[in-house]
Amino acid sequence: MKGLHYTALVITSVWMVFCAYCLFFVSDLSTRQIIMFMRSFSLGGLFVAVIIPVAFYSQLTHKKNYLITLSYALFWCFVLIATVYLLELCLPVSLRGRFSPQYLELFLIYFSLFFAILSIGRLLQTTGILCSTLLLFLITNVLWTNFFVKNWAIDKDFIINCILYSNPIIGVSRCYTNFDILRTQNLYELCVIGANYPFNYPKVYEYIFMYLGIGIFCIVTSVCWNSCRKM
Repeated sequence: MKGLHYTALVITSVWMVFCAYCLFFVSDLSTRQIIMFMRSFSLGGLFVAVIIPVAFYSQLTHKKNYLITLSYALFWCFVLIATVYLLELCLPVSLRGRFSPQYLELFLIYFSLFFAILSIGRLLQTTGILCSTLLLFLITNVLWTNFFVKNWAIDKDFIINCILYSNPIIGVSRCYTNFDILRTQNLYELCVIGANYPFNYPKVYEYIFMYLGIGIFCIVTSVCWNSCRKM
């Protein structure tokens, strides 16, 4: 367990140093670059969610350690949001309201995602690598599903909705007003959905309820399963 705590400490320390570096040099950026950086920073924070289950991979099956890990994830949510807020302060006053995220929504979607991922790991009673790999595949699904979108002959709306609802990075991007992530320059060139097919983004609360539902289902199933095994 000590080794896992040290791993978590290293991850946290590296992230804090990176945050400090960003805040120190962000004043050299233009307003547009700062806005892009803020959004990229909050979206990039999802990859921390990929790392956390690995750091605590063998301990998620124990209730106490599961709660410790969830508390650690909660701490990450606060660090991320505090950093985004500090970055927002670098914007001119006239632009802050226009480009700032909805902080409550950002916090809830991050915490509900952590809750879902860690609960899946506890239910499966397996290594966090599986959860991390699954999350990584979901984050990047707008890229590797291009083939299926192009060749899905029956109902393209169905597969597009599956991609949008299952992708956490889409959910986080909806916390920013008027942020059309699938039509940003890079994704527009790499993802066929934004360029060629009509779609409607899901609402932020739909992601939150979905992640919370998944997490609660996994916890209830895990508790019932363990109770049946002890009988």
